[in-house]
Amino acid sequence: MSDQGTVYESLLTEQEDLVNSIPLHLSRLQQLENQFKQRVDSLTNEEKDEKLNEIIRFIQEKLLPLIDEEAIFKFFGQKNAQSNDKDILQTKTFVDFSLCLSVSQQILV
Repeated sequence: MSDQGTVYESLLTEQEDLVNSIPLHLSRLQQLENQFKQRVDSLTNEEKDEKLNEIIRFIQEKLLPLIDEEAIFKFFGQKNAQSNDKDILQTKTFVDFSLCLSVSQQILV
């Protein structure tokens, strides 16, 4: 394990409140990706697969459980079993308005 990996693991064990810290996990993910990119030319196909699987497992175990699916569904205006139509309509309207405003600003520039 690299120095960054050691620091990451020690932070998680020493400070329980960081277990659900998305920024900390994203930093670790970026570090894993950078390590892979730096070494990709010197790795065999088997080693590449192993490193990519390590990154995928990290995402599955550390990041995906922290993602609020309900908030994502609301943001993109899709119906979820636990959301009501009013929430969906309000979120969809806000997202559509934001997108229109963004496109209008780009056209004016």
